Formats: sequence, C-alpha cells, structure tokens
Amino acid sequence: MKKNIFKLSALCSALLLVTACGDEQSSSGTEANTKYESYINDSLAQDTKVDFTLQGANKNVPLPTFILMNQVDGTLDIPTDGDNALSNPKAALSQMDGWSTTQPISIPFKGVGFNTGVLTSGVSIIELTDGLTGSPSLKGILTQGSDFQVVTQGNAVNIVLTKPLHEKSNYIIALTDDIKDKDGDPVGMSGSYAALKTNTQTFETGDLSSLQKVIKGVEGIFTQAGTDPTKIVYSTWFSTQSVGDTLYATKAAIAQGLASKLTGGAGLASIWKGSANPNNVDLSSAYTMSISDSSDYADMLTNDENFSTYIDPTGATQIVLSAQASAAAVTVSKGVVNLPYFLEKGDNWNSQPFESAMPSLAIIKNALDGVDASNIIQQLVEKGIDPSKLTESVEQLKLIGLNLKNAAGNALDGERIITQYSPVPKIKSLEAVPFLLFTPKTAAVGSAATPFVIYQHGITSVKENAYAFAANMAASGIAVIAIDHPLHGARSLDKDRSANADPTAYINLTYLLVARDNVRESILDIIGLRAALSVTAKTLQANPTLGATPAFSEFTKIKFTEAPRFFGHSLGGIVGVTAVAAANETLGDTQADQLFAFSSGAFANAGSQIAPLLINSKTFGPTIKVGVLKAGNVSDASDAIKEATLTQFSFAAQTVLDTIDPINTAGYIDPALPVYVSEVDGDAVVPNMVANTFAGTEPLALTLGLTATNASNTTVDGTRNWIQFSNTASHSTTVAPASDFSDIDSHTEMQTELIDFLKDNTLTGVSDSTVLK
Repeated sequence: MKKNIFKLSALCSALLLVTACGDEQSSSGTEANTKYESYINDSLAQDTKVDFTLQGANKNVPLPTFILMNQVDGTLDIPTDGDNALSNPKAALSQMDGWSTTQPISIPFKGVGFNTGVLTSGVSIIELTDGLTGSPSLKGILTQGSDFQVVTQGNAVNIVLTKPLHEKSNYIIALTDDIKDKDGDPVGMSGSYAALKTNTQTFETGDLSSLQKVIKGVEGIFTQAGTDPTKIVYSTWFSTQSVGDTLYATKAAIAQGLASKLTGGAGLASIWKGSANPNNVDLSSAYTMSISDSSDYADMLTNDENFSTYIDPTGATQIVLSAQASAAAVTVSKGVVNLPYFLEKGDNWNSQPFESAMPSLAIIKNALDGVDASNIIQQLVEKGIDPSKLTESVEQLKLIGLNLKNAAGNALDGERIITQYSPVPKIKSLEAVPFLLFTPKTAAVGSAATPFVIYQHGITSVKENAYAFAANMAASGIAVIAIDHPLHGARSLDKDRSANADPTAYINLTYLLVARDNVRESILDIIGLRAALSVTAKTLQANPTLGATPAFSEFTKIKFTEAPRFFGHSLGGIVGVTAVAAANETLGDTQADQLFAFSSGAFANAGSQIAPLLINSKTFGPTIKVGVLKAGNVSDASDAIKEATLTQFSFAAQTVLDTIDPINTAGYIDPALPVYVSEVDGDAVVPNMVANTFAGTEPLALTLGLTATNASNTTVDGTRNWIQFSNTASHSTTVAPASDFSDIDSHTEMQTELIDFLKDNTLTGVSDSTVLK
C-alpha cells in the first residue's frame, strides 16, 4: 500500500510467452554445430539438470519468472492450455500484476534427483532497486537461513521464504553447481539455459535475443555481488505483485467524492461516472446512515428475527442474555448504512470478480509508445486529461469511467482487470446494509460521550452474535456497531446463496478471484462504514437539530472527536488487519485521513496467509480439500497426486489472495498504533501456526512486532499486546462461552481484557493468569 494512487513502473519490453520462443532447435542449444565454453559443456553433461526448456513437447519454465509476464498490461501470462475461463486457476493467476510475495519457490530438475535435506549454499536471491528495463542496482542480498531456507526433495530445489518479499519489487535468483544431487554430483544447466548464457553465440533479433539480454544482465549483477558466473546453472528475474492498491485507490476516490458532496458538488457521481457505474446507480446517499428503531436490549433481542434464524432457533440463548445484569443499561438500535457494492448479485454473483472502473494505465502507456499514440492522446485531451501528467493522482482519477478506443475502434482495455495500473472497481449497486448499534443508556452527549468500536464477525456467523458481548461493552462505556460480511446473515442473497448455508459461497473454491473480492468487499465495507460514521458526525455538526430525531439520537452518544477502535473476530480480524492498515494509510490530506482513521485494532483468533490457513484448519480444511480434489477429478487418485493437487491449488489461491492478506498488510500498520491480538492454544478454526508457511495467528502477531503474554510471561505491553490463552478456551470463547460454560473463566478474562483495552486503547494487565497458555 504505497502512498500514491497507483504507480506506473517500468514494464519489461523483453517479455514473451513460452509458446512464442521460436523453433525447438534454435532454443534448445543442443545443435551439433553449437560450440560452448568447456564449463558449459561440463554442466550439460551432468546427470541432474534444471528442468528449463523453452520449446517442444517438454517445454517448462520454472516459476516465478519474467518470461511469463504480459508486456502490455503488466499481468502474469500463464499458459492455460486453451482454457481461459476464470474457473481455471491458471487463468485466475493471469490476472495478477506480479508474483506472490509469500509462496515457496520450487525449481524442478530432471535426472537423478535429490535426497531430502536442507541446503546451506547454492542458492542466492537479490532484491533490485528497479526492473531490468530501468537502471537497477543492488538493493539487498537476502540471507539464507534468516530470509529463506532451501530444501531439496525428490526432483526439486524448494526455496521457502521465512520473510515475505516486498510488494511491487524486483528480485533475481541464481542456482549454482554447489547444489549436489543424491549421488553427490554437481547439478547442471539445461540446453535452453546454455543457449542464453553462452558467450559463443549471440542472438541478434527476436525473442531469444531479449531473453539472452535479460539472463546476461541477471548473471552480471550476481557477478558484481560475488557469485562466480561459471557456476550458475539457472537464474531468472521476477517482479512481485502489488498489495492493497485497490483499497488505497478506492479510498482516495471515496475521499474525493465525499469532499465534492460536502462542498455542494455531485459527490461520488463525479467520480464513478459513465462506465464506472454501469447500472446507473443513484449514489447521492452513499456513505450515509440512519437509525430506524431503538429500544431496550432485552426487547430488541427478543424480537430479533436474524438472531433467532442464525444463532438461537430455540430461544434459550435469548433468555440467558436478556437476564445478564448489563442488559438493562444498554440501548440497541437498528438502522442501515448505504455502502457501494462492487460485486455482482445476479446469476454471475459467484463467477464475476471486481471489474476495473478505468482503463489500465499500463495499457495506455503501451499505446502511447506505439503507432496509435496520437489517437490516444486526442481522446485523453478531449476528456480534460493531460497525457504528460498521468503519473499524478489528480489526472489518474480522471480515468475513472473513461472508455478509450484504439485506431480500429475497439476498446483499448476491454478486459478491465483490477491491477495496480487500474485499481478502482466499478460500482454495481448501492446497498442499504443493516447495522446493530449498542449504546449505554446513560452515555453523555457531545465531547464527553463514549468511545465507539466497529465490530466484524467471523465466517459463517452474523452481526447478531454481538448480542453476546456488546451489552457488557456498552454498559462499560463503549458503543459498538456491527454489520454483516457480504453473503452473510441479512446480506445473504437468498437462503442458498449464503455463507451461513454454505461457507464456499464466500470462500469461493471455483472462482479464486471472486473469493479474493469477497474478502476485498468485506474490507471496503469496513472502510466504508468508518467513512459513513465520519459523514454522520459532520451531518450532526452541520445540523444539530437532527440529534433530537430518532434517526440520529443514539449517534449523539458517540465520541466523534476521537477515531474509533476496531474489533474483529476470526475472519473479522483477518479482514480487519487489512482494513485498519488501509484506512490509516495517509492520503496526504489531514481532513481526508480523518474520514477513515482508526485509533486501535483488536484482532481475536485472526491469522495470516489465508489459503494455507484454511487448508490446514481442522474445521474448514477437510471440506476445502474434498472440494479441491473433486474439482480436480483426483478424489480417487494416489496420495502423491492428491498432495500435488492441493499444493498447486494453495499456490494459486494464495497468490491471488496475497494482495489483501494480513501477512502483507500488517507491516503497514503504524508500529505505534495500539493493537490487541489474542489466540487460543490449539485453535481448531484458525491454526496457531502452520509449519513452513506464514499461516496462522502467531505469524500475524510476529509480523505486527508483538511479544507474547502467557503463563510464563504475564506482563503486558499496554498498547501492543498478544495474549495466548490455554486450550480450556475454544475459537469462539471470545464472543460467547460454550453452552456448558466450561470456558466461562476464559470468556470472562477475554472480555475483561477487551473492554480494558478498547476503552482507552491501553491494556492494564491480566486479571486471571490461570487461563493463559
């Protein structure tokens, strides 16, 4: 989440598809008349060689690599074998604007293979300051052991990252013949690599010429870094994808739209115009909210149909909650907040991801560098856009809703893929999203009013689970507001198209891009609700008499002079980390920043690296595995094939999710921002930690820079907290105790700590250390 709307980095001019690498002989490097250096001939004679072949029936290019990137739009260009449907994970990958920042890198070999073990040499990774089409220099050398580990197994050398790579960054990798196969012999290079590496043959034109220049450039940098180039058997360059650019750019667009409205302008309609608003949605009420009903906690709970439907069909829980002492001190309000919805709701609700509201800046740049430049310049100028200023945010936002055509009269960017070059999505509808608001009956009005918390529930749950704890918070002086995730509870499209009926409605295993955008919608909804609260505060400030009306009276109890806190449980915490990071990323304008800012974040039973987290979840993992294996038609296959299928799915899914995953976004949270993370030992839903991944609660807490508080260390930091609870609690104990109250002590401590922390963004200590891990 860089501090700009979106940035056009140098796009590689030496990119090509594997299928465009000329004929097999010219790219194999094995012709009889080819003369190589003796060390290359020795390498080619080795029994175990890198599986890198540019052409022919056995063509193979290890991932990640610059070779499989699209030079026009900056996305990955994975061969799909003719299946370009977005249900094909390869096609889904081809909509990403770079490679994964977190996934293991596996370099395949042919031949004898390897013993299973850990390598201590033979692999080097360097981060560059720029792409190879710019003026790159060495930015940093990654350290084996602390930044990554290398494991040999079967016919592969696997590079396992121990720290995520930086987003939108350039890296080069080299493997040398210090790597030995199971016979103890050095590994060798392939014929294709030899043809690119050699100094005895230079390709003057065509695809191989471009490839050769890149490989020689890569090896030249490694040489400068101290690697003997004669030992290199494989190298490549790749760029990592963007993280959070859609969230940041959309937030910037919202801020500009709201600023327009506050000054008497057209509001969001001045931003999401034309094709950016394909259904001509009336956006005049976007980010406004109102209350429709307020009453005593017990009355509202008794009559809450959603609570009965999704949580308590027997009514037993309602009786228990209504009887709690805090209930009498709390008012519950229902209302709606009007939020833009960037997903579909019709027949393609689970197959259509976000669509960009603007043509890709990368595609525009490519056109401006080509024969069609004058045509594109004329169209931009006619729309009041200065082509020379497309690196500036003001000009970039003017692209929203713009349709450019090439000389043939066709759309310049017909696909409208969401990337760092076209990050703002189209608005498909404006949703009246129901909310619950819990406020203290005795709360003061005005500057002395109570602080407030935005709460987000977990997967397959609903906002109404806030009834289980919000009364205690409100009675303690904290207002709580909650909405449903998309496709949950009151936001289910119908009884079948609901994550409460089927979690894969949200965790979309078939269309990975839609799964990502369901999560992205959740994040934008949190940011949107936060903005709506700011709009409400400004509305009350401008029209004080509204505070006496039922639609706004309970809002007057909220302490709008202070930024709200965030509290999320499970999935709510996962999306909450990214939402808080994006909301707090500065737009460079104090007033705009104040629309979105959070003063703290509490994340209970959350985790990072979503794909391996879910696959290794004891609760959701079995269902996901069955679904993946069934979709791959390998349900009855060998264990090895099943494992390979799950690994490939995890790679694709996490690459798609990396752009919004907490493992990448947590680092953007200000290290001074108060945070509270809690976990339960042996959590069956969100694992504490998954080996050799960044998945789980603990990798997230470590990324946030937290130190654990547990039975061995009961000291808390105050503002930066990570509390480890024992296995006497369960995943949902934070929200409500078990039906037999076996975890009531843990629940009490968890709620005590949350109230303590959320009241003033500081945790004073642990009250009951017996429930800690």
